[in-house]
Amino acid sequence: MDFTGESNEKLKAFAENAKDKKKKTILVMQQGGATAMGFWKKNCDAILVSFFGGEQWAPATFNILYGYTNPSGKLPVSMPETDKDQVLTPEQYPGVNNVSVYSEGLQIGYRMYDMQNKTPAYPFGYGLSYTNFQYDASTFKMSNQTISMNVTNTGHLFGKEVV
Repeated sequence: MDFTGESNEKLKAFAENAKDKKKKTILVMQQGGATAMGFWKKNCDAILVSFFGGEQWAPATFNILYGYTNPSGKLPVSMPETDKDQVLTPEQYPGVNNVSVYSEGLQIGYRMYDMQNKTPAYPFGYGLSYTNFQYDASTFKMSNQTISMNVTNTGHLFGKEVV
């Protein structure tokens, strides 16, 4: 969903003003679900998204922004370009009489984008790093419920990777 209200307009005005003045802007989002990202993708130089960061969210964010820690997380949801990309009925969202009906079945998240032939702003599993990694497909193994492969940090900075 998109941000709403007066704070949304102030944030958008700030981002546009910074872009017009050629100032670098980093959007830091702490949220609980998918958010329309089209505007932010076009008007911010970097976006850091965290979900339910807990007590240590602020120092962890500081360490990422200042390069002390490598961001290694991946998105647990697909982020739409606009709210219109998430086709929901009023019964599904925001609900009727304080009741939401989950009638979309499997047509949610990345499956919805595939079924509707749409491209999200950022797909499920998207995430960048301050370093580079190489995946060795020749070492890929599957046994029982375990998947493994060799991943090598080929960059100049320490980092961890989620596969």
